[in-house]
Amino acid sequence: MLPGSAYVNRGKMSLLEVLLEASSRGASHALVVNVRKANPGRLDLYDVETRSLRASFVCLGVKLAREMGVMAQPLRRAVVAVEDGEELESLAKALAEALSLPFVRERPKATIYATAAILSAGRGYLGAMSFLDLASGEPVGPLIRVKRLLPIGGQGCIERS
Repeated sequence: MLPGSAYVNRGKMSLLEVLLEASSRGASHALVVNVRKANPGRLDLYDVETRSLRASFVCLGVKLAREMGVMAQPLRRAVVAVEDGEELESLAKALAEALSLPFVRERPKATIYATAAILSAGRGYLGAMSFLDLASGEPVGPLIRVKRLLPIGGQGCIERS
């Protein structure tokens, strides 16, 4: 789904099993896509080591790179940016941490970075997350429309039973 990520079909795996699978693959974070009416409904970002929820949001829709007529590409010399919308900043920071990328509060320049995950405010919904080649403006990953952020306070760690 995200550029440079690995897809694992969850099937009947528990959340703990998903995090253990991510750990065995050397991942620092896991993005769990919860389905609603056969479409992505909520996305939860977990820190694999601490097994804690880092971000959670309801998505309004996901348009994959192939649906936009382009092939998904890895992020190169990349950054995570928030163009506008302070509400999206916590999500952008969590994404930057998960992808081990720098975070900036403005549209990045193509002279410094090649690709970017850009979060920007939307009309009628909270915002959109797009993955772009900065020189051409072409997508290199999915477009995810964010309906609302969900609170993550009070979420404990996932314990092994």
